[in-house]
Amino acid sequence: MNVLIPLGFIIVVACFFCRNNKKALNTSLFLAFLALSLFLVFRFGFGPDYYNYWDIFDSIQGKDVDTHTGNGSTVEVGFLKYMQLFPNYTLFVAFNSLLWVITSYWLCRKYANPNMYWFVLLMLMFDPNTLTHHSVAMRQALCCVLFIIAFEFLNRGKILVFCAIIIFASNFHTSALLLLLIGLVYYDKKDFLTSKAYVYLIVGSGILSVLLGENIVLNILQNFLLSNVEELQRYQDYEIGTTSSITALLFRLMSATILLYVVSATKKDTDRRYVYFNKIAIMAISIQLFFGQALLSDRLLMSLTPFLVVAMSRFPRYMPKVFTFISFFFLIGIAFYLLSIKMGKAYAVSYLEYCTIFDIPYIP
Repeated sequence: MNVLIPLGFIIVVACFFCRNNKKALNTSLFLAFLALSLFLVFRFGFGPDYYNYWDIFDSIQGKDVDTHTGNGSTVEVGFLKYMQLFPNYTLFVAFNSLLWVITSYWLCRKYANPNMYWFVLLMLMFDPNTLTHHSVAMRQALCCVLFIIAFEFLNRGKILVFCAIIIFASNFHTSALLLLLIGLVYYDKKDFLTSKAYVYLIVGSGILSVLLGENIVLNILQNFLLSNVEELQRYQDYEIGTTSSITALLFRLMSATILLYVVSATKKDTDRRYVYFNKIAIMAISIQLFFGQALLSDRLLMSLTPFLVVAMSRFPRYMPKVFTFISFFFLIGIAFYLLSIKMGKAYAVSYLEYCTIFDIPYIP
């Protein structure tokens, strides 16, 4: 974080002050993602899973894994085959990072409001479900790349191709199968996701789970998945449910405000290219409101958060300024609050001081 925070500050400020100059803005966006590429490509030991993946890489190369601090945990066969394509671990990390940066750049360049590039970059760098998580959860980062590609087919009405790509992605991380649920937006012909009934259902359920101190649906769903999907049993120690704390209730109320904002803006957005895009954004904030950070929801949000952020960048043109300010303030506030919690964990020490592959005696 000693490098990421100042780097993020420079990038966001540069894009903010270039927002009224289209040529300078496009250049600043390209340079911003170039800087992110360099940050991720040359990193060493950044994040708690860096050494775990290093152990896995060495194990499939027939090397001794006891020289690292990772646990050498097992992963999906597809990801092992993918790793075998690379001659060394550094090249694997670099290539995997570039895939995420390039697809994120493409998503931002094609769909985001140029005047709000600064906001998109702020969230991509500091929301805990984006850069810091993608740099650690390398399998899930690859699934996110495939989800963005799959979305393009969904947006063209090719639902079967979308499902095929998601199923293919599950060979790299089994939790990607949960993304098949996003395909439901294709069948939402009557716009249930933007209806009052949907909003009342999600908001009411989210707040009720806090007041009860337990999310019954969440517990049933998690127990079912952990009992029937062997590959997901590694996550059985994830904390589930919610507490009836003031913080949890405030989190739900802020998320509810954002959901109302996104739903209201989606109703006013007449651009047909964004029908599915905006509905995915609705599903993203709904998952955050209803499930919080439990039940592998962070895995889903890794793929969905970029869509929420990019969609939000387009909404100020449709919505009142006060409502926009409050919603953006809440979204940014939630992101930094969750990031602060993440950085307070014992494993987060590997995030605090950035090192490059040039700081060590040899390149992995």
